[in-house]
Amino acid sequence: SGGGSGIGRAVCQRFARDGASVVVADISEDSANETLGILSHDLQGQEHAALCVDVSSRQSVEQLIKLIQRQYFRPPCVCVSSAGITLDEFLLKLEEEAFDRVLRVNLKGSFLLTQAVSRALVASGSSKGVIINVGSIVGKVGNLGQANYAASKAGVEGLTKSAAKELGRFGIRCNTVLPGFIATPMTAKVPERVLDKFEGMVPLGRLGEPADVADHRGDGWIIHGLSDSVLREGTNQKPESFMPKDLELFNSAIRYLYHFVRSCKREKKIEE
Repeated sequence: SGGGSGIGRAVCQRFARDGASVVVADISEDSANETLGILSHDLQGQEHAALCVDVSSRQSVEQLIKLIQRQYFRPPCVCVSSAGITLDEFLLKLEEEAFDRVLRVNLKGSFLLTQAVSRALVASGSSKGVIINVGSIVGKVGNLGQANYAASKAGVEGLTKSAAKELGRFGIRCNTVLPGFIATPMTAKVPERVLDKFEGMVPLGRLGEPADVADHRGDGWIIHGLSDSVLREGTNQKPESFMPKDLELFNSAIRYLYHFVRSCKREKKIEE
């Protein structure tokens, strides 16, 4: 899910490069088809598809799995849940609907996909499967103005850990990836001096890209909720990555960026 842009699109491209048939699922049909066009243009030989899904709706998620099984005659052997939204606001001003909406998409969406895919895998008698839920480092350390987002991502981690314990006996591995600061269209508008602060905190000396998350194989220190088989494969190593050297310093920089974005919004309103 979330395959229409960002990390989700990068994951689709990575799987396609590895020879997989990819189903690009996104709430935006246009975005999903755009990703499909990239896969079809760059990578030949596999049967890819683009489907529209609202991960916060059980009916939509179950329909997605049915369509996949109808087209490929089997449930997906790998599911990556990367659909997510942010509706940032200070806790004292945060509307209940904004809190609920973020949890519906980020947390409930991961739950519905995890449940639907695992049910389909178990019902088919498949001996193995992989479910990967995209979390966030914010779910561990929190962040100013993101109480809803942080809560949703902390929930994704807890959900995945529990799913790993329950589904391991069916041969289904459940992992969650916790990205740090990843370059996005929003960060492209951030002043160079601010980006320099972030880059100075990253061991590799640059911001992460969506493709870096998609290519993070075996980097278990940002993967949690692992079933025992994954731990035995040595994924508890700590490679150089795009995580900050000091999480508290990272959180302070996130606050700085948050205030900068809010000030830009205020200036825009004044101009209007």
